[in-house]
This record gives sequence, structure tokens and C-alpha cells, in this order.
Amino acid sequence: MCKQECMSMEPLLHHDLVERIMEMLPVKSLLRFKAVSKQWQSTIESRYFQKSQLNHREQSRDPDVLMDKLTGIYKPVWLYNAVGPGREEATTCERFDFSTNTWRFITTASAPYWISSYYDPVYVDGKLHWFTQCKEPKVLSLDLHTENFQVISNVPFANVVPYNNNIVMCNLDNRLSVSQKTMSEQVIWLFSSGNKTWNKLCSIDLELTSLQFDIHISIPFLPLALWERRKKKKLLLCPTDFGRTLVIHDLETKSYDAPFSAESIGYPVCYFQSLISIL
Repeated sequence: MCKQECMSMEPLLHHDLVERIMEMLPVKSLLRFKAVSKQWQSTIESRYFQKSQLNHREQSRDPDVLMDKLTGIYKPVWLYNAVGPGREEATTCERFDFSTNTWRFITTASAPYWISSYYDPVYVDGKLHWFTQCKEPKVLSLDLHTENFQVISNVPFANVVPYNNNIVMCNLDNRLSVSQKTMSEQVIWLFSSGNKTWNKLCSIDLELTSLQFDIHISIPFLPLALWERRKKKKLLLCPTDFGRTLVIHDLETKSYDAPFSAESIGYPVCYFQSLISIL
């Protein structure tokens, strides 16, 4: 949207409404829109607006809020592998209903496979995802709006043991990502929801990272963030034992760097962009 279009819209809308719309915009866009008018600049630089924008971004985040993408309703779910006649391969799912303050069974469809309880689910774009507990692991998803289970794909690698830490699933750049650690490398894949295919992102040289950063070669990495800087794509990684070092991998030069190291890095999480300065 150009400056002229923004200025022509302003008289048509009350500024309070414009402010509510701007709260939903990313920081990069808001910084550009400061040049539209003095009123917009004053609004964007006000402490009240900056706090409101940050609150909105936090409430609409994807990684860890179980929310129906279409209705905005929060939907905590509870899954467990039921044992009994006719339930050898079934996973039972219940959802908390805030209107009745009770748990209810999801009856629209049952999970066609047991989910693997060894791994935490991953939330991406209104769906929860799990590895299945079978000889050839698949990726099973639960749409929080339709409350239907669906096998979206087989995993893009073979010879998988679904009970160890050699496979990793995560939300990477708001896309589903899976990876597998072998003896000396970890291959990371991104899922394309459009054509239901996996695209290889990169391979991590575990021998090299072990030598450079004293990270045991048996420990896979958890991808945290993917971004582009100066036309170079970089990947932020964290050892799954949450040890002492964060690692950045340059996807073009295949090099590695350690932006942060400490006795313990705790549990790293991605932050939300904010207009609020720490200075």
C-alpha cells in the first residue's frame, strides 16, 4: 500500500479504527507507515499503541497457542492411546469446551493410528501434528476447526525408530519441519502444504559442530528460526538437550557460528517483534 493510498483512506475511517487495524500489522510495516502522516507517526511512537500492538502479536502467535484459526476459539486437547478390544490402533481425543467447562470426546473422526507419545505435538497453521507410532512413521494432523484427523504424509526418510531422539518435529517459519539424525548428519525438511510434499532444507554436519562447539555428536538439533539477512539464509539451531550453545548455520556457505554460549542456555524460544525499545 503506497503513501497516497493510505492518506486517501484516512478521511474515510475514524482514526480509532485505523489504530485498531495498525495493531494487527507487523513491526516492519509500521515503521514504514510512520512516513504517511504526522498523526500516524505520533500514534505508532506512542507507548500505549506499542503495548497494544505487542499484546495483539502475542495473543495471535502460532507456535504454542491451540486456537481454531477460523473462529479464534482456544481449544485445549487431550490425546491418549486407548487399550482394549477394537482399540489396538486407536488414539482417543478429548477437547475442553469452555462453554460447559467440561471435556468432551471428539466424535467427528478417530485417529487412524496411535500417536507416538515419545514426542510433543507441534502446532502449525491451525493444526496439531504428531508422529505416528508404527513401523513406518507418518505425520498425523488434527484440524482444530473441523476436529478431523488426517494423515498428511509419510515421513521423508526411511529406517526410523519412533522411540528414540533421532527424529525431530517443529514449527519452522510457520511451516511444519521434520528432521532425522544419522551417525554424522541431520537432514532437515520443510513441508509444502500446497502440493503435500517435503522439500529438503539442509544437512547439518554433526561431526563438524561437535568439534567446533563441543556438542556431543549423538545429540540432534532443534531448529528454532529461519531468516534471511543480506540475501543469505540462516538457520538458528539449539541442541535438544538444551546445553550450552546456540548455533547459526549459513545455508549458502555451509558454515557454522555460535552467537550465544553459557553454562546453561535454558529453553530457547522465538520472540515477537515489538515497537518497544529496550534502550
